[in-house]
Amino acid sequence: MQITDIISLFAIIISVLSMVYIREHDDNIRFLNLFNEIYNKTFLLRVKLNQITKSLWNIPFYYEYDSIIASDDIEESVLDYLTELENFFSFVRKHQLSKKSLQTLMSFAFYQRIASLYAYILKKRIKINNPAMFQNYIKTVRSIRKMKKIKKQITSSNNKCYIGVRESDVFYTPQYFNKTICIFSNLPDQEPFSIRHNQNISHREIFPFYIDRVQQLLNDKTTSFYFYNQRTAYNFDETIRQKCKCINSKEVLDFINNKLTLSKTVFL
Repeated sequence: MQITDIISLFAIIISVLSMVYIREHDDNIRFLNLFNEIYNKTFLLRVKLNQITKSLWNIPFYYEYDSIIASDDIEESVLDYLTELENFFSFVRKHQLSKKSLQTLMSFAFYQRIASLYAYILKKRIKINNPAMFQNYIKTVRSIRKMKKIKKQITSSNNKCYIGVRESDVFYTPQYFNKTICIFSNLPDQEPFSIRHNQNISHREIFPFYIDRVQQLLNDKTTSFYFYNQRTAYNFDETIRQKCKCINSKEVLDFINNKLTLSKTVFL
């Protein structure tokens, strides 16, 4: 190979590398612009939806599925936002540099906001029979959840255990509960009951099952317990009950549980 050929080859390599660099640089500039736009829309979304709910019911908006589908205007706004978020995540997943930039810029507060619509999408997929709906959103949120800095904060701030009948009850809120104690579960360390009982009737095996699983978690001082049925919490001793959250007083729960007393009060 002559020296002129080597120089020509070297020039071609430099040219190609320059083009790649320029393209990546342009893509990263575009990513930053898209990120800033999505970031602002994400934190303004609840403000926008609160304005809609105020005109309808004068109550604050929450990200629960029922709150979203309660109004066509609310759901339309959510779907518009999710479409933009899907397009943004689609762009990110196609560019390696953007993935790295997203990891650098991602904060726990931002993750919590975008993950709050995770349950809505999963339920919407089932409702309209479209398992591919917002697939880039689902994939990216799952990836973000595995980021070391996000995973660490989820563990430290959301060390919450759900106690209930079905593990599937928390399928739509993986970003909130990281432990479950359920009668019907697919978890390897929780043996499901062989015979499905009437969950409204006391069963001699249920309470010992709950007690055993709760005792296993008591050494972790950061774990708190959340009951599907709040009255169940009062079957535990005070030491355990101190670690229970979102529990009404026993008097209030007994009053609400008495349908006859409650109906008389309502209709007086």
